[in-house]
Amino acid sequence: MFKNLINKIKISIHKYLFPNTHKQILFLEKKLQEQSDPSSKNETTPIGSRVDPDLDWDDKVRLVLGNAKNFGEFDFADLASWIFASSLSNHRVVHQRIDEASALWRAVKSTDGPILEIGRAAGGSTLILLASSSNRQVVSIDRAPSEAWCAKLAFMRDDVKKRLKLYTQTSRVEIIENNFGLIFIDADHSYEGVCHDIAMFWNKLKPVNGKKPLMVFHDGASNPITFVEPVHQACTELLSNTAIARKIESWGSMLVVEKLADINPEDWFSKQHKEFWQQFNSDVATVFDPLNISNRITLLNLEDIIPSENTLGSDNFEDGKWRLVGLDKDELPLNADSPIRLLRESQVVSEHKLFIELDLKHKITSFTLFIRPLGIESLNITIGRSDCVDISIDLNLYRNDKINYQINTNIINLYSIECIFQSGYFKVTIIYSYISEMKSILHTIACKNNSNKTNYMGNRAKGLFFNLATLSYLDSKSD
Repeated sequence: MFKNLINKIKISIHKYLFPNTHKQILFLEKKLQEQSDPSSKNETTPIGSRVDPDLDWDDKVRLVLGNAKNFGEFDFADLASWIFASSLSNHRVVHQRIDEASALWRAVKSTDGPILEIGRAAGGSTLILLASSSNRQVVSIDRAPSEAWCAKLAFMRDDVKKRLKLYTQTSRVEIIENNFGLIFIDADHSYEGVCHDIAMFWNKLKPVNGKKPLMVFHDGASNPITFVEPVHQACTELLSNTAIARKIESWGSMLVVEKLADINPEDWFSKQHKEFWQQFNSDVATVFDPLNISNRITLLNLEDIIPSENTLGSDNFEDGKWRLVGLDKDELPLNADSPIRLLRESQVVSEHKLFIELDLKHKITSFTLFIRPLGIESLNITIGRSDCVDISIDLNLYRNDKINYQINTNIINLYSIECIFQSGYFKVTIIYSYISEMKSILHTIACKNNSNKTNYMGNRAKGLFFNLATLSYLDSKSD
Protein backbone atom coordinates (compact mmCIF):
# COMPACT_ATOMS: atom_id res chain seq x y z
CA MET A 1 0.00 0.00 0.00
CA PHE A 2 2.85 2.37 0.96
CA LYS A 3 4.62 1.55 -2.32
CA ASN A 4 1.47 2.38 -4.35
CA LEU A 5 1.18 5.71 -2.55
CA ILE A 6 4.79 6.60 -3.39
CA ASN A 7 4.17 5.76 -7.08
CA LYS A 8 1.07 7.96 -7.17
CA ILE A 9 3.04 10.85 -5.69
CA LYS A 10 5.81 10.38 -8.29
CA ILE A 11 3.26 10.34 -11.13
CA SER A 12 1.62 13.52 -9.82
CA ILE A 13 5.00 15.32 -9.59
CA HIS A 14 5.97 14.15 -13.10
CA LYS A 15 2.60 15.29 -14.49
CA TYR A 16 3.07 18.74 -12.93
CA LEU A 17 6.73 19.25 -13.96
CA PHE A 18 6.60 17.64 -17.43
CA PRO A 19 2.99 17.90 -18.74
CA ASN A 20 3.79 17.24 -22.43
CA THR A 21 5.98 14.22 -21.67
CA HIS A 22 3.26 12.88 -19.38
CA LYS A 23 0.70 13.19 -22.18
CA GLN A 24 2.97 11.27 -24.54
CA ILE A 25 3.46 8.47 -22.01
CA LEU A 26 -0.31 8.11 -21.51
CA PHE A 27 -0.81 8.14 -25.28
CA LEU A 28 1.77 5.37 -25.81
CA GLU A 29 0.37 3.31 -22.94
CA LYS A 30 -3.08 3.49 -24.56
CA LYS A 31 -1.66 2.34 -27.91
CA LEU A 32 0.19 -0.59 -26.32
CA GLN A 33 -2.96 -1.64 -24.46
CA GLU A 34 -5.03 -1.58 -27.69
CA GLN A 35 -2.43 -3.70 -29.50
CA SER A 36 -2.26 -6.30 -26.72
CA ASP A 37 -5.97 -6.29 -25.85
CA PRO A 38 -8.29 -5.63 -28.84
CA SER A 39 -11.31 -5.65 -26.52
CA SER A 40 -10.03 -2.43 -24.91
CA LYS A 41 -10.79 -0.46 -28.09
CA ASN A 42 -13.95 1.58 -28.32
CA GLU A 43 -16.18 -0.62 -30.45
CA THR A 44 -18.22 2.35 -31.62
CA THR A 45 -15.10 3.96 -33.12
CA PRO A 46 -13.35 1.56 -35.54
CA ILE A 47 -9.61 2.12 -35.80
CA GLY A 48 -9.94 2.96 -39.50
CA SER A 49 -12.17 5.93 -38.71
CA ARG A 50 -10.22 7.29 -35.72
CA VAL A 51 -7.88 10.23 -35.97
CA ASP A 52 -5.20 10.64 -33.31
CA PRO A 53 -3.90 14.23 -33.64
CA ASP A 54 -0.42 15.30 -32.59
CA LEU A 55 -0.37 16.18 -28.91
CA ASP A 56 1.00 19.64 -29.76
CA TRP A 57 -1.42 20.19 -32.66
CA ASP A 58 -2.94 23.35 -31.14
CA ASP A 59 0.48 24.94 -30.64
CA LYS A 60 1.61 24.10 -34.17
CA VAL A 61 -1.55 25.59 -35.69
CA ARG A 62 -0.98 28.83 -33.79
CA LEU A 63 2.64 28.88 -34.92
CA VAL A 64 1.74 28.36 -38.59
CA LEU A 65 -0.93 31.09 -38.45
CA GLY A 66 1.40 33.44 -36.63
CA ASN A 67 4.23 33.00 -39.14
CA ALA A 68 2.04 33.69 -42.20
CA LYS A 69 2.65 37.23 -43.45
CA ASN A 70 -0.34 37.29 -45.82
CA PHE A 71 -3.01 34.66 -45.32
CA GLY A 72 -4.18 35.14 -48.90
CA GLU A 73 -0.83 33.78 -50.11
CA PHE A 74 -0.92 30.67 -47.90
CA ASP A 75 0.55 27.50 -49.37
CA PHE A 76 -1.88 24.60 -49.83
CA ALA A 77 0.57 22.18 -48.20
CA ASP A 78 0.84 24.38 -45.09
CA LEU A 79 -2.94 24.56 -44.86
CA ALA A 80 -3.52 20.85 -45.52
CA SER A 81 -1.33 19.79 -42.61
CA TRP A 82 -3.87 20.97 -40.04
CA ILE A 83 -7.33 21.37 -41.60
CA PHE A 84 -7.68 17.84 -43.01
CA ALA A 85 -7.85 14.47 -41.28
CA SER A 86 -6.75 11.17 -42.80
CA SER A 87 -10.18 9.64 -42.43
CA LEU A 88 -13.44 9.93 -44.34
CA SER A 89 -15.45 9.79 -41.12
CA ASN A 90 -13.49 12.46 -39.25
CA HIS A 91 -13.51 15.85 -40.92
CA ARG A 92 -11.34 17.75 -38.42
CA VAL A 93 -11.87 21.36 -39.71
CA VAL A 94 -12.97 20.98 -43.33
CA HIS A 95 -15.72 18.63 -44.51
CA GLN A 96 -13.93 17.76 -47.74
CA ARG A 97 -11.46 15.24 -49.06
CA ILE A 98 -8.07 16.59 -50.09
CA ASP A 99 -8.78 16.02 -53.80
CA GLU A 100 -12.08 17.90 -53.45
CA ALA A 101 -10.41 20.81 -51.67
CA SER A 102 -7.68 20.97 -54.31
CA ALA A 103 -10.39 21.36 -56.99
CA LEU A 104 -11.88 24.26 -55.03
CA TRP A 105 -8.39 25.76 -54.64
CA ARG A 106 -7.79 25.60 -58.42
CA ALA A 107 -11.21 27.14 -59.07
CA VAL A 108 -10.33 30.11 -56.91
CA LYS A 109 -6.95 30.49 -58.63
CA SER A 110 -8.56 30.47 -62.10
CA THR A 111 -11.05 33.26 -61.28
CA ASP A 112 -10.90 36.82 -60.06
CA GLY A 113 -13.09 39.24 -58.14
CA PRO A 114 -15.19 38.74 -54.98
CA ILE A 115 -16.01 35.24 -53.71
CA LEU A 116 -19.27 34.04 -52.15
CA GLU A 117 -19.52 30.99 -49.90
CA ILE A 118 -22.93 29.52 -49.06
CA GLY A 119 -22.50 27.15 -46.11
CA ARG A 120 -19.64 27.87 -43.70
CA ALA A 121 -20.09 25.24 -40.92
CA ALA A 122 -16.77 24.88 -39.04
CA GLY A 123 -15.08 27.37 -41.37
CA GLY A 124 -12.77 24.92 -43.13
CA SER A 125 -13.88 25.80 -46.64
CA THR A 126 -13.74 29.49 -45.70
CA LEU A 127 -10.07 29.01 -44.82
CA ILE A 128 -9.45 27.40 -48.22
CA LEU A 129 -11.16 30.30 -50.01
CA LEU A 130 -9.25 32.89 -47.99
CA ALA A 131 -5.86 31.20 -48.29
CA SER A 132 -6.06 30.80 -52.07
CA SER A 133 -7.49 34.21 -52.99
CA SER A 134 -4.72 36.76 -52.28
CA ASN A 135 -6.52 40.01 -51.32
CA ARG A 136 -9.93 39.28 -52.86
CA GLN A 137 -13.12 39.91 -50.90
CA VAL A 138 -14.79 36.82 -49.41
CA VAL A 139 -18.45 36.81 -48.32
CA SER A 140 -19.70 33.81 -46.36
CA ILE A 141 -23.29 32.86 -45.45
CA ASP A 142 -24.37 30.30 -42.86
CA ARG A 143 -27.61 30.22 -40.86
CA ALA A 144 -25.94 28.55 -37.86
CA PRO A 145 -22.14 28.31 -38.17
CA SER A 146 -20.11 26.16 -35.77
CA GLU A 147 -16.72 27.71 -36.46
CA ALA A 148 -13.66 25.85 -35.16
CA TRP A 149 -11.35 27.77 -32.84
CA CYS A 150 -8.56 27.77 -35.43
CA ALA A 151 -10.91 29.20 -38.07
CA LYS A 152 -11.93 31.97 -35.68
CA LEU A 153 -8.25 32.64 -34.99
CA ALA A 154 -7.58 33.06 -38.72
CA PHE A 155 -10.69 35.23 -39.16
CA MET A 156 -9.35 37.64 -36.51
CA ARG A 157 -6.11 38.34 -38.41
CA ASP A 158 -5.94 41.98 -39.55
CA ASP A 159 -5.29 41.02 -43.17
CA VAL A 160 -8.32 38.70 -43.13
CA LYS A 161 -10.77 40.94 -41.28
CA LYS A 162 -10.55 43.69 -43.88
CA ARG A 163 -11.65 41.38 -46.70
CA LEU A 164 -13.96 38.85 -45.00
CA LYS A 165 -17.67 39.42 -44.37
CA LEU A 166 -19.57 36.80 -42.37
CA TYR A 167 -23.36 36.56 -42.57
CA THR A 168 -25.25 34.53 -39.98
CA GLN A 169 -28.50 33.97 -41.86
CA THR A 170 -30.17 31.68 -44.36
CA SER A 171 -29.26 32.08 -48.02
CA ARG A 172 -33.00 32.45 -48.65
CA VAL A 173 -32.68 36.03 -47.36
CA GLU A 174 -31.08 38.64 -49.62
CA ILE A 175 -27.60 40.06 -49.07
CA ILE A 176 -26.41 43.47 -50.28
CA GLU A 177 -23.44 42.17 -52.35
CA ASN A 178 -24.25 41.59 -56.03
CA ASN A 179 -21.25 40.56 -58.14
CA PHE A 180 -18.92 37.58 -57.66
CA GLY A 181 -16.22 35.87 -59.69
CA LEU A 182 -16.67 32.56 -57.84
CA ILE A 183 -19.50 31.06 -55.74
CA PHE A 184 -19.08 27.95 -53.60
CA ILE A 185 -22.27 26.12 -52.49
CA ASP A 186 -22.33 23.63 -49.62
CA ALA A 187 -25.44 24.47 -47.59
CA ASP A 188 -29.05 23.25 -47.74
CA HIS A 189 -28.73 19.85 -49.45
CA SER A 190 -32.41 19.49 -50.32
CA TYR A 191 -33.29 19.75 -54.01
CA GLU A 192 -35.31 22.92 -53.46
CA GLY A 193 -32.50 24.39 -51.35
CA VAL A 194 -29.89 23.94 -54.10
CA CYS A 195 -32.28 25.20 -56.79
CA HIS A 196 -33.01 28.25 -54.66
CA ASP A 197 -29.30 29.04 -54.30
CA ILE A 198 -28.87 28.72 -58.07
CA ALA A 199 -31.91 30.95 -58.68
CA MET A 200 -30.74 33.52 -56.14
CA PHE A 201 -27.05 33.74 -57.02
CA TRP A 202 -26.24 32.35 -60.49
CA ASN A 203 -26.87 35.68 -62.23
CA LYS A 204 -24.61 37.41 -59.69
CA LEU A 205 -21.64 35.57 -61.22
CA LYS A 206 -19.71 37.97 -63.44
CA PRO A 207 -16.45 37.71 -65.44
CA VAL A 208 -13.65 39.72 -63.84
CA ASN A 209 -10.46 40.80 -65.61
CA GLY A 210 -11.17 38.46 -68.53
CA LYS A 211 -11.59 35.41 -66.26
CA LYS A 212 -14.85 33.50 -66.58
CA PRO A 213 -16.93 33.01 -63.43
CA LEU A 214 -17.35 29.64 -61.73
CA MET A 215 -19.89 28.04 -59.39
CA VAL A 216 -18.57 25.13 -57.31
CA PHE A 217 -20.85 22.55 -55.68
CA HIS A 218 -19.81 20.19 -52.90
CA ASP A 219 -21.73 16.86 -53.00
CA GLY A 220 -22.81 17.66 -56.55
CA ALA A 221 -20.75 15.18 -58.59
CA SER A 222 -21.64 11.50 -58.68
CA ASN A 223 -18.84 9.28 -57.35
CA PRO A 224 -18.49 5.86 -55.66
CA ILE A 225 -17.73 7.20 -52.17
CA THR A 226 -20.10 9.97 -51.22
CA PHE A 227 -22.43 12.51 -52.79
CA VAL A 228 -25.99 13.76 -52.17
CA GLU A 229 -28.54 12.83 -54.82
CA PRO A 230 -30.75 15.98 -54.60
CA VAL A 231 -27.66 18.17 -55.05
CA HIS A 232 -26.49 16.00 -57.95
CA GLN A 233 -29.94 16.20 -59.56
CA ALA A 234 -30.00 20.01 -59.46
CA CYS A 235 -26.46 20.20 -60.87
CA THR A 236 -27.34 17.79 -63.68
CA GLU A 237 -30.30 19.97 -64.65
CA LEU A 238 -28.09 23.06 -64.63
CA LEU A 239 -25.53 21.39 -66.93
CA SER A 240 -28.24 20.06 -69.26
CA ASN A 241 -28.52 23.51 -70.84
CA THR A 242 -25.18 23.78 -72.64
CA ALA A 243 -25.80 27.45 -73.42
CA ILE A 244 -25.98 28.23 -69.69
CA ALA A 245 -23.31 26.12 -68.00
CA ARG A 246 -20.30 23.91 -68.73
CA LYS A 247 -18.56 21.37 -66.51
CA ILE A 248 -14.90 22.21 -65.86
CA GLU A 249 -13.88 19.30 -63.63
CA SER A 250 -14.95 17.12 -60.71
CA TRP A 251 -13.00 15.35 -57.99
CA GLY A 252 -14.83 13.20 -55.48
CA SER A 253 -18.17 14.96 -55.04
CA MET A 254 -16.77 18.43 -55.82
CA LEU A 255 -18.16 19.79 -59.09
CA VAL A 256 -16.78 22.92 -60.80
CA VAL A 257 -19.13 24.61 -63.29
CA GLU A 258 -18.42 27.55 -65.58
CA LYS A 259 -21.17 30.11 -66.13
CA LEU A 260 -21.81 30.83 -69.82
CA ALA A 261 -25.04 32.85 -69.60
CA ASP A 262 -27.73 34.06 -67.20
CA ILE A 263 -30.76 31.96 -66.25
CA ASN A 264 -34.38 32.89 -65.69
CA PRO A 265 -34.50 32.89 -61.87
CA GLU A 266 -38.24 32.24 -61.76
CA ASP A 267 -37.75 28.93 -63.58
CA TRP A 268 -35.43 27.79 -60.80
CA PHE A 269 -37.49 29.26 -57.96
CA SER A 270 -40.44 27.20 -59.22
CA LYS A 271 -38.59 23.87 -59.23
CA GLN A 272 -39.80 21.20 -56.80
CA HIS A 273 -38.87 17.64 -55.97
CA LYS A 274 -42.32 16.25 -56.83
CA GLU A 275 -41.52 12.67 -55.78
CA PHE A 276 -40.48 13.83 -52.32
CA TRP A 277 -43.70 15.75 -51.67
CA GLN A 278 -46.03 13.16 -53.21
CA GLN A 279 -44.95 10.45 -50.76
CA PHE A 280 -46.85 12.31 -48.01
CA ASN A 281 -50.14 12.56 -49.93
CA SER A 282 -53.17 10.54 -48.82
CA ASP A 283 -56.93 10.46 -49.36
CA VAL A 284 -57.26 12.79 -46.38
CA ALA A 285 -54.47 15.30 -46.99
CA THR A 286 -52.16 16.41 -49.77
CA VAL A 287 -49.20 18.72 -50.14
CA PHE A 288 -50.78 21.28 -52.43
CA ASP A 289 -49.41 24.03 -54.63
CA PRO A 290 -50.96 27.45 -53.99
CA LEU A 291 -53.28 29.05 -56.53
CA ASN A 292 -51.48 32.36 -56.06
CA ILE A 293 -47.79 32.44 -55.21
CA SER A 294 -47.34 36.00 -53.94
CA ASN A 295 -49.23 38.30 -51.59
CA ARG A 296 -48.06 41.36 -49.70
CA ILE A 297 -49.50 44.10 -47.50
CA THR A 298 -47.42 47.23 -46.83
CA LEU A 299 -48.66 49.47 -44.01
CA LEU A 300 -45.60 51.60 -43.21
CA ASN A 301 -42.71 52.33 -45.57
CA LEU A 302 -39.18 51.24 -44.77
CA GLU A 303 -36.21 52.80 -46.56
CA ASP A 304 -32.44 52.43 -46.33
CA ILE A 305 -32.44 49.50 -43.94
CA ILE A 306 -30.00 46.66 -43.41
CA PRO A 307 -30.77 43.47 -41.48
CA SER A 308 -28.75 42.16 -38.57
CA GLU A 309 -27.72 38.53 -38.38
CA ASN A 310 -30.32 35.87 -37.68
CA THR A 311 -30.75 35.47 -33.92
CA LEU A 312 -32.49 32.07 -34.16
CA GLY A 313 -29.54 30.09 -35.55
CA SER A 314 -30.54 26.53 -36.44
CA ASP A 315 -33.32 26.19 -33.86
CA ASN A 316 -35.37 23.37 -35.39
CA PHE A 317 -37.02 21.85 -32.29
CA GLU A 318 -34.00 19.81 -31.20
CA ASP A 319 -32.82 22.26 -28.55
CA GLY A 320 -36.19 22.75 -26.84
CA LYS A 321 -36.59 26.48 -27.51
CA TRP A 322 -39.57 25.86 -29.76
CA ARG A 323 -42.54 24.40 -27.88
CA LEU A 324 -45.02 22.10 -29.63
CA VAL A 325 -48.70 21.79 -28.66
CA GLY A 326 -50.83 19.18 -30.42
CA LEU A 327 -47.99 18.55 -32.89
CA ASP A 328 -45.47 15.69 -33.06
CA LYS A 329 -42.17 15.77 -34.93
CA ASP A 330 -42.02 13.07 -37.60
CA GLU A 331 -38.74 11.48 -38.67
CA LEU A 332 -37.91 12.06 -42.33
CA PRO A 333 -35.49 10.02 -44.50
CA LEU A 334 -33.21 12.98 -45.21
CA ASN A 335 -29.49 13.69 -45.07
CA ALA A 336 -28.05 15.54 -42.08
CA ASP A 337 -27.62 18.79 -44.04
CA SER A 338 -31.35 19.11 -44.79
CA PRO A 339 -33.21 21.53 -42.48
CA ILE A 340 -36.70 20.13 -43.26
CA ARG A 341 -38.90 18.96 -40.36
CA LEU A 342 -42.45 17.58 -40.52
CA LEU A 343 -44.78 18.36 -37.63
CA ARG A 344 -47.89 16.13 -37.72
CA GLU A 345 -51.11 16.90 -35.89
CA SER A 346 -51.60 14.89 -32.68
CA GLN A 347 -54.89 12.99 -32.69
CA VAL A 348 -56.35 14.96 -29.77
CA VAL A 349 -58.83 17.80 -29.35
CA SER A 350 -56.60 20.82 -28.76
CA GLU A 351 -54.78 23.60 -30.49
CA HIS A 352 -52.12 22.45 -32.96
CA LYS A 353 -49.37 25.03 -32.76
CA LEU A 354 -45.74 25.83 -32.11
CA PHE A 355 -44.38 28.86 -30.31
CA ILE A 356 -41.13 30.40 -29.17
CA GLU A 357 -40.37 33.12 -26.63
CA LEU A 358 -37.63 35.47 -27.75
CA ASP A 359 -35.71 38.34 -26.24
CA LEU A 360 -36.60 41.48 -28.12
CA LYS A 361 -34.38 44.43 -28.87
CA HIS A 362 -35.88 47.90 -29.11
CA LYS A 363 -35.63 47.95 -32.90
CA ILE A 364 -37.60 47.13 -36.01
CA THR A 365 -37.92 43.33 -36.09
CA SER A 366 -38.19 41.05 -39.12
CA PHE A 367 -39.65 37.60 -38.38
CA THR A 368 -39.59 35.10 -41.28
CA LEU A 369 -40.94 31.54 -41.54
CA PHE A 370 -40.31 28.97 -44.27
CA ILE A 371 -43.22 26.53 -44.11
CA ARG A 372 -45.43 24.29 -46.23
CA PRO A 373 -48.76 22.77 -45.12
CA LEU A 374 -49.82 19.15 -45.49
CA GLY A 375 -53.62 19.21 -45.80
CA ILE A 376 -53.85 22.44 -43.78
CA GLU A 377 -55.25 25.39 -45.69
CA SER A 378 -54.91 28.18 -43.14
CA LEU A 379 -52.60 29.40 -40.39
CA ASN A 380 -52.98 31.94 -37.60
CA ILE A 381 -49.76 33.73 -36.62
CA THR A 382 -49.67 35.84 -33.49
CA ILE A 383 -47.06 38.10 -31.95
CA GLY A 384 -47.44 39.42 -28.44
CA ARG A 385 -46.84 39.19 -24.72
CA SER A 386 -47.69 36.19 -22.58
CA ASP A 387 -50.98 37.79 -21.49
CA CYS A 388 -51.85 39.74 -24.63
CA VAL A 389 -51.84 39.16 -28.41
CA ASP A 390 -50.64 42.36 -30.07
CA ILE A 391 -50.84 41.23 -33.72
CA SER A 392 -52.99 38.43 -35.15
CA ILE A 393 -52.58 37.38 -38.79
CA ASP A 394 -54.67 34.83 -40.74
CA LEU A 395 -53.27 33.31 -43.93
CA ASN A 396 -55.16 31.11 -46.38
CA LEU A 397 -52.18 29.32 -47.87
CA TYR A 398 -54.13 27.34 -50.44
CA ARG A 399 -55.46 30.43 -52.18
CA ASN A 400 -52.85 32.91 -50.85
CA ASP A 401 -55.04 35.72 -52.14
CA LYS A 402 -55.95 37.46 -48.89
CA ILE A 403 -54.16 38.38 -45.69
CA ASN A 404 -56.35 39.21 -42.70
CA TYR A 405 -54.69 40.95 -39.78
CA GLN A 406 -55.67 42.64 -36.55
CA ILE A 407 -53.63 45.02 -34.39
CA ASN A 408 -54.89 44.84 -30.83
CA THR A 409 -52.76 47.45 -29.04
CA ASN A 410 -51.29 50.88 -29.70
CA ILE A 411 -47.79 49.95 -28.52
CA ILE A 412 -46.83 48.15 -31.73
CA ASN A 413 -46.20 49.22 -35.33
CA LEU A 414 -46.87 46.73 -38.12
CA TYR A 415 -44.84 47.62 -41.22
CA SER A 416 -45.58 44.81 -43.65
CA ILE A 417 -46.69 41.20 -44.15
CA GLU A 418 -45.46 39.13 -47.09
CA CYS A 419 -46.43 35.59 -48.10
CA ILE A 420 -44.64 34.28 -51.19
CA PHE A 421 -44.37 30.68 -52.41
CA GLN A 422 -40.82 30.02 -53.59
CA SER A 423 -38.58 26.95 -53.89
CA GLY A 424 -41.10 24.59 -52.29
CA TYR A 425 -42.02 26.74 -49.28
CA PHE A 426 -44.08 29.70 -48.23
CA LYS A 427 -41.80 32.49 -47.12
CA VAL A 428 -43.85 34.45 -44.58
CA THR A 429 -42.22 37.68 -43.38
CA ILE A 430 -43.69 39.99 -40.74
CA ILE A 431 -41.95 43.28 -39.97
CA TYR A 432 -42.95 45.13 -36.81
CA SER A 433 -41.64 47.23 -33.93
CA TYR A 434 -42.71 47.93 -30.36
CA ILE A 435 -43.01 51.55 -29.27
CA SER A 436 -42.10 50.74 -25.66
CA GLU A 437 -39.40 48.46 -24.26
CA MET A 438 -40.20 44.73 -24.23
CA LYS A 439 -38.07 42.05 -22.59
CA SER A 440 -39.54 39.09 -24.48
CA ILE A 441 -42.23 38.35 -27.03
CA LEU A 442 -44.11 35.18 -27.98
CA HIS A 443 -44.24 34.17 -31.66
CA THR A 444 -46.92 31.54 -32.31
CA ILE A 445 -47.90 29.61 -35.46
CA ALA A 446 -51.25 27.79 -35.13
CA CYS A 447 -52.97 25.51 -37.65
CA LYS A 448 -56.65 26.04 -38.52
CA ASN A 449 -59.14 23.43 -39.72
CA ASN A 450 -61.61 23.77 -42.60
CA SER A 451 -64.11 25.40 -40.21
CA ASN A 452 -61.55 28.12 -39.44
CA LYS A 453 -61.07 26.83 -35.89
CA THR A 454 -57.74 26.60 -34.07
CA ASN A 455 -59.05 24.10 -31.48
CA TYR A 456 -60.15 20.81 -33.06
CA MET A 457 -59.53 17.05 -33.28
CA GLY A 458 -56.17 16.53 -34.95
CA ASN A 459 -55.51 14.14 -37.81
CA ARG A 460 -52.14 12.34 -38.16
CA ALA A 461 -52.41 12.60 -41.95
CA LYS A 462 -52.15 16.40 -41.68
CA GLY A 463 -49.27 18.54 -40.62
CA LEU A 464 -46.82 21.30 -41.35
CA PHE A 465 -43.43 21.12 -43.05
CA PHE A 466 -41.10 23.53 -41.30
CA ASN A 467 -37.87 24.51 -43.02
CA LEU A 468 -36.64 27.16 -40.62
CA ALA A 469 -37.44 30.49 -39.02
CA THR A 470 -35.30 33.61 -38.84
CA LEU A 471 -35.48 36.73 -36.73
CA SER A 472 -33.35 39.78 -37.40
CA TYR A 473 -33.33 43.45 -36.50
CA LEU A 474 -33.39 46.24 -39.04
CA ASP A 475 -31.13 49.27 -38.78
CA SER A 476 -30.92 52.36 -40.91
CA LYS A 477 -27.94 52.48 -43.25
CA SER A 478 -27.36 56.06 -42.10
CA ASP A 479 -26.85 54.98 -38.44
